[in-house]
Amino acid sequence: MALTAVQRRARRYVVLGNSVAGIAAAQEIRRHDPDGPITIVSDEQTFGYSRAMLPLYIAGKKTKRDTVFAPRAFYTSERIRLVRGETAVSVDARAQQVQLAGGRRLPYDRLLVATGSSSRTLDVPGKGLPGIFPLRKMADAEAIKRHLGSCRGPVVIVGGGLVGVKSVEALAGKKKVIHLAISSDRILSQMLDRTASGFFLRAFEQRGVRVHFHADVTAFHGRDRLEGVSLSDGTRVGCDLAIIGKGVTPNVGFLDGTGLAMNQGVRVDAHMATNLPGVFAAGDVAEPADVLQQRNTPSAIWPSAAEGGRIAGLNMAGVPATFSGALRMNAVEIFGVRVVSAGVWEGGEPLTSIVPEKPLYRKLIHADGRLDGFLLLGDVRCAGVLTSLVKNRTEVSAAALVKDLDRGFSYRPRLYALGGSIRAREWGGMGN
Repeated sequence: MALTAVQRRARRYVVLGNSVAGIAAAQEIRRHDPDGPITIVSDEQTFGYSRAMLPLYIAGKKTKRDTVFAPRAFYTSERIRLVRGETAVSVDARAQQVQLAGGRRLPYDRLLVATGSSSRTLDVPGKGLPGIFPLRKMADAEAIKRHLGSCRGPVVIVGGGLVGVKSVEALAGKKKVIHLAISSDRILSQMLDRTASGFFLRAFEQRGVRVHFHADVTAFHGRDRLEGVSLSDGTRVGCDLAIIGKGVTPNVGFLDGTGLAMNQGVRVDAHMATNLPGVFAAGDVAEPADVLQQRNTPSAIWPSAAEGGRIAGLNMAGVPATFSGALRMNAVEIFGVRVVSAGVWEGGEPLTSIVPEKPLYRKLIHADGRLDGFLLLGDVRCAGVLTSLVKNRTEVSAAALVKDLDRGFSYRPRLYALGGSIRAREWGGMGN
């Protein structure tokens, strides 16, 4: 739906957040509204960059420029005003204004909240000692990289999620003695079952990483700097660097008193719109409806942020569009091995093998005529198709899945019946 000249002059867009959700929204706005002024507010001094590449930057495998996906020229060509190093402290929904920490007020007709999330901190003794770092922003990565220059002892990485495992990978290449402390019973517990997690455990141990399961940090030790860490399993590790990857918290504090409907983050509908007129949300801070759970839930992954931002931008520009729904999904590559999981990926008895020289593990969960989820390790070529089947709730028989997947793989998968009905399908081997 094209906008009239009057509408274009009147409509002012403010985007809070300069990561993928905010940038995707701004691109769609500009594509459909060539004249409306767009302002993006960023709490960092950088241009748009990929947080997923920060461990590679620390490892020296990527430069700072390599991480940037929206350089200065992008904002110039799209005629976007980028306000860097500023944060929003409040939103006046009635007056349609955003108050910035520096004192400026930004009037808006359409507002996108894409402020992302912040690393969770550990409330334990010694938490403020120099040498303890989160890894969420470019400034964190730069600080870790500087500290590594003088770091001589072991490194403790806290958390077995994506930040933790990618930090292990980055520092393992620097010949550091690494201790990984994990609260749960497995690596990447939010995306892997025990079998897949076990493969990465072996890969870590082969590289000298010492993994502590069911272990939380109880204290950091040191006088003027970090000198050691105590874990709940009784282990005490001498170290002068600790990286904390214990999850994130949506940045919503500045929205207190606005009347926005929130859970942990901001609740949005299928248009990425909030309950307040003219206000939208996307990215880590938003809670769209989950395809499988049928309730609003956080979806802090890059694809959801990009798609949510795009849908928000379209609706902000007056072009009706709907978000297909969030889906629990993750993908990562560690030591050259790719793994993807989506939807429901636990359940059933694993009937597979993993060959360390050529890891291969696949698992599908199928029930009531639909694919509920999957886990692929080593060969992830069909992940896109499988994700679409799960997300769209496509009716598909077990036999059709086997037939179609057989075309995508180099060998014929075996079908297993569990408990009289097809619940899980798992296969493995050496491929070619």
